[in-house]
Amino acid sequence: MPEAAAWQFKDVKRVPARRPPDAKVVATGRLFTGEVGGAIEEGFVRIEDGKITGVGPVAELGSGGEGAVMAGGDGKSVLPGLFNNHAHLGWDGANDLAAQALEDEPESSAYR
Repeated sequence: MPEAAAWQFKDVKRVPARRPPDAKVVATGRLFTGEVGGAIEEGFVRIEDGKITGVGPVAELGSGGEGAVMAGGDGKSVLPGLFNNHAHLGWDGANDLAAQALEDEPESSAYR
């Protein structure tokens, strides 16, 4: 009979909530434009069907925020188009990274 694997998957402790892809989201706050010294203190980014469909001062949002999930607000910053370019390729994405790094067998970490 084959020997049991030296590693085991752990129970997922938390799965991040995901919005449906067709959700409309409006994020507000200090909006970075990417230009030298460029920021709109009270700006917005509107996202529909997973794509940015509007960017500008909140005063220009008008009815473009109707029916949207609102995010951000005072004291928050918005960076349109910024995405995560940082990844831990050996992490399963569901469990605690530090615990997984300390508890996984070296063979399992090398495989990932």
